[in-house]
Amino acid sequence: MLKKYFVAITCFCFIIPVGCKPSNPYGAVPVRGNITVDGNAVQGITVTFRSVSGNGISAYGLTDDQGNYVLTTGGAPFGTGTVPGKYHVTMSKVTNNEPPLTLEEYNALATSGKPHGNKPHSVTYQIPEKYSQSETSGFEPVDVKIKGSNIFDFKLVSTP
Repeated sequence: MLKKYFVAITCFCFIIPVGCKPSNPYGAVPVRGNITVDGNAVQGITVTFRSVSGNGISAYGLTDDQGNYVLTTGGAPFGTGTVPGKYHVTMSKVTNNEPPLTLEEYNALATSGKPHGNKPHSVTYQIPEKYSQSETSGFEPVDVKIKGSNIFDFKLVSTP
């Protein structure tokens, strides 16, 4: 009987370390903030932090109904933040104006061998398009620190 327990404990000791992944594989720190447009919270704005150096890991978040966001990095668990460093910040909220494909249209496209990207997309920007590019957003790069509050709030305006 002792042999059964020994085998079970030995298997458990080997399975647990192999099956578990670190919850924060990138060394990310928590980052959060609030985004308003003309002083009002807007739900569904995608906020992206892209490394200034161009070789870092990007992080992203989505605003809730109060305009609050929490960043997540890569495949890490929700809310893990991002790796410390300098980041360009962009934001967007768009609506796709194209009607969805019917099942027949989708199957015909899928079997045609043509890439799905051939059809031009029509989108409507729910917040000004300028915020979707770091060159036009007007935002200075932010500095995410290892220690500190890493809270970044943004006040957007809908008119120039």
